[in-house]
Amino acid sequence: MYSVSNAYLTKLLDDSSKRRRIIGYVDNIPFTEDDILEHSFSFNVKCESGNDITLGGVNVGKLSLTFLKSFSSQINRNTWKGRRISISMGLYLGLDANDEEIWEDVPIRPFFIDSADHSLIGIDITAYDAMQKFDKPCTLDSTEGKIYDLLSLACTACGVELGMTRAQTEALPNGTELFALYPDSDIETWRDFVYWTAVCACGFCDIDRTGKLIIRTWSNTSVLSVDKWNRGDKDKWSDFATKFTGISVVNLDKKTTSYYGMETDDGATMNIGSNPFLQYGTDETKTRQRRAILNGLVNLQYVPFKSTSLIDPAIDLGDVITYVGGIANNSVCCCMGITISYVKNVLQGYGKDPALANAKSKTDKNLAGLLASTSENEIVTHVFQNAEIIELEEDVETEIIHIRFATISPRVIKAFHEICMDVEASGNDPVEAEVHYYLNSDLIASYKPVETWGEDGDHILSLMKALNTLEGGQRYDWQVKIVMHNGSATIARSYANAILEGQGLVAVESWDGLIEIEDASYSLALHGWLNFDYEEDDVDVDHIDVIGVNITDNYSLVLHGAMVFDYEEDDLSVITRQGVYRRITEDGEIRTTEDGKIRMTEGDG
Repeated sequence: MYSVSNAYLTKLLDDSSKRRRIIGYVDNIPFTEDDILEHSFSFNVKCESGNDITLGGVNVGKLSLTFLKSFSSQINRNTWKGRRISISMGLYLGLDANDEEIWEDVPIRPFFIDSADHSLIGIDITAYDAMQKFDKPCTLDSTEGKIYDLLSLACTACGVELGMTRAQTEALPNGTELFALYPDSDIETWRDFVYWTAVCACGFCDIDRTGKLIIRTWSNTSVLSVDKWNRGDKDKWSDFATKFTGISVVNLDKKTTSYYGMETDDGATMNIGSNPFLQYGTDETKTRQRRAILNGLVNLQYVPFKSTSLIDPAIDLGDVITYVGGIANNSVCCCMGITISYVKNVLQGYGKDPALANAKSKTDKNLAGLLASTSENEIVTHVFQNAEIIELEEDVETEIIHIRFATISPRVIKAFHEICMDVEASGNDPVEAEVHYYLNSDLIASYKPVETWGEDGDHILSLMKALNTLEGGQRYDWQVKIVMHNGSATIARSYANAILEGQGLVAVESWDGLIEIEDASYSLALHGWLNFDYEEDDVDVDHIDVIGVNITDNYSLVLHGAMVFDYEEDDLSVITRQGVYRRITEDGEIRTTEDGKIRMTEGDG
């Protein structure tokens, strides 16, 4: 809910008549409700495309109004399309000490004019919010990153600002998970791309009041309580609360559907579909990511409703409202659809009876996916763009391209790359980029392009590599790394582009995860008794009284304490000699015999 004052809420919820106003701008030209044809103003937005609850919502907000000729004459004909409309609705709060009117205005969201139809009265305007900018075609079929990186990539490609920080996205379900895009997906537009990303976060997409893309999630905290005096006769609430206790996900590689349920599985099932970001990794990884979505649905327990009163533009999609008293029976509802006009407000929440939805969804949980397999002779392309900003430091090898693919049969694969870099020289010598090609982590080629850069600024690096030693039925990791000499560079989001093209390329069906392990060695000291049975040229360790320590030759081993040795040498039997495994004298010398064995004598203990 948009932050408003206590005076606003008090005025909103009292039963007196209310005065409202509309103000706004078309670009930088101001207007008021006096410039709008009466009853022509309305806007609506939803987080659902139908009458049921789904994840991912990427619905476009719509504004409709008619400007009178007195205002429309200020703007030249044929110049309306694409103009920005900023609009607010205000509530009259009273008079101040100087008898001046006090208004509190609530911004709605920016809209961009799509059509303008002229008439004798004025001009009819239809405008949409920034969500429509994501309808651009998306040919990308290979990238990876966290939710913040994926959203940033989409926003950069479509000219929309991201309204969330990295910390805010990491607080979402799966916010810290690394996702890779499965190539065999049905993504056609960037709106599809952000839709699937929002599903991973167990939320839906929305455009905030400043025109930026955000993800909203389900909450169980009510932002507003509405009594019967602030409701209309036509308001209605369902006799049940929708809840979800299971999800089903299509596995693109196996062409099956996996089902995940809560311990008490008595609710409806959310069909996640063939999400291309939930396909990579081990079974454990996929289960963890998918169950994070399921756990995020625990707050989604709302009563479907429709309210035609309480005009309040401060309410956002996803806000929880409690309707108390009367026939509402303390119903907890979630606002999933908003329609506001100058004189009426319609809020709606959707959902189906889980008792009815459950019967069908449980029988569908193991259905096979209706997916076509890849032909050996089909020419396939894999497209990659970087989702994160890449910093190339001087003389440091840095990965800029990483594509996973597999082959049905031996083929020649062509790899094309175009990288735009903001280059900065560290001295007077021209900046050079040394390129390293890796296949399954093995360096297969390294060279310096002929082109060098003598000036700072943006430069294009074009690369092509043919891969002609590939085997059929194998999984491959293709990596391109760069080492900058005599300078550094920065690659912005979506500025590292690559295409793999060839026949018989497919998505990975078996293990497709990556394991990165870091190891550190420490000096290890062991304390306790050790018993050895010793014979010359053959030392057998009988017992080490140390628990939970694995010793390898990577560690420097120093033992402190007494040890007992039993050994025989020729006819001399020496029993119970005490000493130390490594004895260092005061001058730093280690006592050893000439043949390299540690000297163990009676006086050394």
